[in-house]
Amino acid sequence: MINTDEEMQNQFDHAGDVGDGIDAYAYKKVFDALKQEPDFRLPANFSDQVIAKLEAKRESSRDFIWFGLGIFSFVIATVVAVVLTDFRLNFGAFKFIAGYQGLIIFGIVFILALQWIDKRVIQKTLSGG
Repeated sequence: MINTDEEMQNQFDHAGDVGDGIDAYAYKKVFDALKQEPDFRLPANFSDQVIAKLEAKRESSRDFIWFGLGIFSFVIATVVAVVLTDFRLNFGAFKFIAGYQGLIIFGIVFILALQWIDKRVIQKTLSGG
């Protein structure tokens, strides 16, 4: 009787048979399956596709960093301009805007959300990713 996996392996390698029993049968099935070639083949450009996806992901994160830096710079420039010029929305030509601050903020957030959806969902769907 063969006791260990190592003994079974040696017996199978040299004699091609490992004897009787459920363990021997399972062992033979596993090694027969391992000897067979897989049913699938990777496409010739598989590695190129993987590299392209990695580069696209890296480019996407780089775009996000630049987008964030642009928004941050815009906010800082706006704050500096408002402070230095003592700007008020309720004078002259901008008097009609004074009561619509909520609407203006909603519009800005809505446009940013649409841009984000376009970048994350629509473009990804169109590119097949």
